[in-house]
Amino acid sequence: MKNSLSAAQYAIVAIILMSVFKLSVLPSLTAQSAGKDIWMSISMILLSEMISLAFIVPVSLSGGLDAIRQKYGKVVYSLISVPIIVVLIIKTLVYVSEVNAFSSSYLFYNISTDKVGIVFVIAAAYIATKGFKGIGRASSLALWTLPLILAVGLLFGETEADFTRLKPVCVNGVMPVFESVDSVLLWGFDFSPLLFCRLKRRESASRGRIGEECTVFGAVALACAVIALVYATYIAAYGGATAISPHAFAALGSFNVVNTEVGSIDWPAVVCWLSFAVFAVSFNLGAVGEWATGYSVKSPFAVIAALAAICVFGPLFFYNYEKALDFAESAVKYFTAAAGTILPFAAFMLVKIGKIPEADGGGTYEKVL
Repeated sequence: MKNSLSAAQYAIVAIILMSVFKLSVLPSLTAQSAGKDIWMSISMILLSEMISLAFIVPVSLSGGLDAIRQKYGKVVYSLISVPIIVVLIIKTLVYVSEVNAFSSSYLFYNISTDKVGIVFVIAAAYIATKGFKGIGRASSLALWTLPLILAVGLLFGETEADFTRLKPVCVNGVMPVFESVDSVLLWGFDFSPLLFCRLKRRESASRGRIGEECTVFGAVALACAVIALVYATYIAAYGGATAISPHAFAALGSFNVVNTEVGSIDWPAVVCWLSFAVFAVSFNLGAVGEWATGYSVKSPFAVIAALAAICVFGPLFFYNYEKALDFAESAVKYFTAAAGTILPFAAFMLVKIGKIPEADGGGTYEKVL
């Protein structure tokens, strides 16, 4: 099935959804309130993500929201799925604006960023039409960019990080940390599209459900620790300048060095970030397509409709990234946060109350390719 993922692919997609847009502009946004305690802010956000994932994985094991539709009907399905789709469209609009700003900062100059965003979402929509399975396989192949960043950094870079800059902790109290979390709520709870996905189990009965859950939670927990470490490294490298250093991931990826002979060595980080940003947006669009199948609409048609809406409303509302940030920090962040917490829990309870069995590929276990 095109909407099914193995445990390894599911974990990779979850990590991409959770991390890619938290590693670009978010460090500077959180640093404006939390200062050098941004690692505490992101840790709180990541903890809430893990809690939401604990409700989402059992739903995916039971066949996703499509199983809820078959059990309870389209009315209940709509009550849960429609708000999630609205949130995904809102997030995608903001995230594409972030891609525009990132691309115009590192790849293109003196061009309209609207053109960058349109090309980006067209590529993401094409990948989305291949289904969750295609996105999962592409994401697995793109992992080579991570060791590439490390290799290039070790060969050409010179790190200048002083971790004593992290102390003292909470010198201004804990309120700035909570304020920074509140200001970036829209960037949290990014696992919602996984509710439309089916998590396959291995044919081996010895692993069963616990094995799949351990794979997912173990990989995601490790990624959370790495992200928190990256935020700590931001402060160790840039100190108070983190608040005025947008897209710090690319700068950190260069290991603080630009080699004039071989060119800027931050390009591996740029390639990595853009690749995973494409997959994150494509998965959101793929969730829109999968959602539409519950109403007997073919997935590619829904993806194309979502693409058209983004191309029309994106430039209209978010002509520049400052407008997108103002929107993201408005009251809409509470709607996205509420949807990201309440709806996965509601889906989880419906699966448990309705005793929906774990999906096994229609009577037999699906083999993991």
